[in-house]
Amino acid sequence: MAVVVIISLQLFDTYFTEGSFRNKILRVVIPSLTGMIAYGAAAFGLKIEEAQYIYNDFLKPIANKIRG
Repeated sequence: MAVVVIISLQLFDTYFTEGSFRNKILRVVIPSLTGMIAYGAAAFGLKIEEAQYIYNDFLKPIANKIRG
């Protein structure tokens, strides 16, 4: 997870050098979201029971409702 966060932060800093408020917010949000996704993928890949529960009971029904 740390590797994904560090890489996304470095890529963001490379392409967005302007120090506006929007870029500062995105500098926090984008690495945080990529870290959460990496953590969730690792937990799901390791077949952790709680990750399976969250996927089956929360994420899968939401995705089915979105698809129609």
